[in-house]
Amino acid sequence: MTAMRRLYRERIFDPRFYLLLTLLLVLLVTLTPNPAGNGKPNRVPLRNTGGPVDLLGNVGLFLPFGVLVSMTLKQKARPGWVRVLLVLGAGLLFSASIETTQLWLSTRSADVDDVIFNSCGALLGAML
Repeated sequence: MTAMRRLYRERIFDPRFYLLLTLLLVLLVTLTPNPAGNGKPNRVPLRNTGGPVDLLGNVGLFLPFGVLVSMTLKQKARPGWVRVLLVLGAGLLFSASIETTQLWLSTRSADVDDVIFNSCGALLGAML
């Protein structure tokens, strides 16, 4: 048994604590003023203007979210495919609410691609 699994089983590693930290980090990164933000939303799907760095950044930002939500749901003994669907839904809702909030911030720009790539990151995290 790996050290991480042992810590998880002994309740020394609580994924809920790290999930809270991850949520705070995501909110800090996505809602604080961005000098590059132009306030103009992108409503056209898959018209990524940020390039591969933007794509990988969005996927990578939500990957820990997916892993930790899945671990939290695993404590409730849910089947694997149900956990994956719940994590995908949670990632989609969380990302959509962030982008909706960014619509109202003049220093941020909302992008439908962010919702797509963030959801993909949450899905990949759940499948890990």
